[in-house]
Amino acid sequence: MFVRTLSLAAVAAGLLVVPAACGSFDASADPDADGGGASVDGGATEGAPISDGSVPDAARPAEGSAPGQVKVLASGYSQLRGIVATETDVYFIDQTTGGVHRVAIDGTSMPVDLVMGRGPSSLALADGQLFWTNLPTMSVESVAITGGAVVTSPPSAADHLASMIAASGALVFALVPGENDGGANGEIRQYASATLSPISGTISPLVNPFALAASGTSIYWTEGGPSSAVASAIAGSSMRKLLFTEDDAELIAADGAGIYWTVPSMGLVRASIGGAPAITIASGEDHPAGLASDGTYVYWQTSNNQLRRTGHIAGGTSSSFAEGFVALTEMHTSSIAVTSTYVVWLTGDGQVLRKLR
Repeated sequence: MFVRTLSLAAVAAGLLVVPAACGSFDASADPDADGGGASVDGGATEGAPISDGSVPDAARPAEGSAPGQVKVLASGYSQLRGIVATETDVYFIDQTTGGVHRVAIDGTSMPVDLVMGRGPSSLALADGQLFWTNLPTMSVESVAITGGAVVTSPPSAADHLASMIAASGALVFALVPGENDGGANGEIRQYASATLSPISGTISPLVNPFALAASGTSIYWTEGGPSSAVASAIAGSSMRKLLFTEDDAELIAADGAGIYWTVPSMGLVRASIGGAPAITIASGEDHPAGLASDGTYVYWQTSNNQLRRTGHIAGGTSSSFAEGFVALTEMHTSSIAVTSTYVVWLTGDGQVLRKLR
């Protein structure tokens, strides 16, 4: 087991809050057919390949118009990182511009810049508000999904900043990796979502907390170090509850049916459905990352450029949901979101893609 930490210097080195090329979309695409832009499905495709010079054409999906194929909602970004979605819109981060952006999920509009130059690293959505961590100012910020004034929390201590964020109802949760003593001083801070005022329910100390999720009245996270674990707390409380001991657990997701986490070093996706003992729902995966769930399926990206999914059955068989794109598999990255109709995800070459569930 190794200890995973995220240093301020490493984060700052990866954040270039400067203007960059704007994203784009295919205005000629059929908004009602999945496939107006790039399509990937593991099967035959049709049309001309997309190329902007950043990756070989062979690594790109080809355009198509059949329902069920993948559609490009936006492209031309440089360092995509976090994504959330509603039934009508997709929101995502581009760290190069320090921007939070919005694009219509039906693919009928140009991407909109909600905020720019803020240094976001993680994105969450609750009650019509977007929340992100602003690493340069070491604070948590928010804006309405329609845009407007940015609300900012008080700044964190200089050597102790949030790297991931989640939200549910009236509370926002920011995970702070430990940076001293082998990561033993990590914590989860909680804020009132309306004002971003800190509340008293800080969960600490935590040993190298890694990823964070929220569902209903509970929050869930993974921890590294000598006592690797999946743990939880009631929103607003500071009481940590150990759920499972799990070596090398990294990303985590949660919904009304259960909680799910990845063990990339072993190629596993694990789950607890309805509070039951942990089971392996996928194995032999190529470094699963970018986890999301919809109550029926669990989705993840792999380093061999696939978006895969599986159900809730122990020892079940995972299947390819989409492939042929450049996967975004960085640690501490949320790259997939799910609505009642679509799965949307980010790629390593700056695209936002969509496919019918």
